[in-house]
Amino acid sequence: MNSEDLIKLSHLYPDFKDRVLAVVDWVKERTGREMFPTETLRSMTRQRALYGRGRVFDPRTHVWTVIDRSKIVTNAPPGMSMHHYGVACDFAFRGGDPYLAGLPSLQSKTLWAEYGRACHVQGLRWGGDWNGNGRQDAHDFDGPHCEKSYGVKIQTLLDSLQSPKGIKAVWRVLDRERGIV
Repeated sequence: MNSEDLIKLSHLYPDFKDRVLAVVDWVKERTGREMFPTETLRSMTRQRALYGRGRVFDPRTHVWTVIDRSKIVTNAPPGMSMHHYGVACDFAFRGGDPYLAGLPSLQSKTLWAEYGRACHVQGLRWGGDWNGNGRQDAHDFDGPHCEKSYGVKIQTLLDSLQSPKGIKAVWRVLDRERGIV
């Protein structure tokens, strides 16, 4: 990893950072392919912009309506993404084809599956498992994403983030859940 990658990872909850570094090492060791972080800690403003792709918001009703499913890049509205709390990260493969779109399907699936296995070994939830309906729906596959809730409900994380101590309060909650405070 280069210094820019390490700076991005420095914004993650320390235990989570250690786990994703182990994931990257696993993938490199088993595939020879290096990965790099594309998204780590994310602001509410950025999440709103990402959530708004392919959707329109009605300020009168406070309802988002899908207008173009092909443009949707996240199903998490602001506050509901683990990226806000430093316990989610998106990775890509280093090189000219970071999301492996130009590779034969089987080769691409094999590389993403190896990343998924590495996430599982580290106790992380992998976005490639998210379809939950037994089908391989392309719009539910988020192969680059991994996260860990540490058993804390997202509302608790949101409440902590909105406190005066912000992300430090979130990480204190995570530390308590892990029994280290």
